[in-house]
Amino acid sequence: MASIPMAPVEHAPAHGAGSRKASLGPGRVALYAVLLVMAVVFLLPVYVMIVNSLKPLDEIRSGNLMSLPIDWTVAPWLTAWSTAQIGVQPTGLRPYFINSFLLVVPAVVLARYRQPLPEWAMLLVIPVPVPLVTPAPARIHG
Repeated sequence: MASIPMAPVEHAPAHGAGSRKASLGPGRVALYAVLLVMAVVFLLPVYVMIVNSLKPLDEIRSGNLMSLPIDWTVAPWLTAWSTAQIGVQPTGLRPYFINSFLLVVPAVVLARYRQPLPEWAMLLVIPVPVPLVTPAPARIHG
């Protein structure tokens, strides 16, 4: 069997991979400016929350919430973790954090590994609501 000569195939450049470079025109500059402002607006409360959580209470009461702490402290974090009064008793966040793990970890494991289980095993994991009254069979008039 004779081989047939093949013509070289030219591939089109990938999308956006042409010789044209992306210009930094006024539209792109405006887009980046708007995105930057939106990012600052979104991240500013997170910054204020973290910075003020690392300040002593007297420094927060002085009123300058945007400045970095003069005296850095993690005492509010330790108090919230161990002795803050979240509910009726001053237990801190520790038991609630542990409860979150006790709920989330099994839920993730079950959600991940429930697909390959046979149907009868799924009935053991996920309760199926059973109607209290069965519908009457449809009558066929003929």
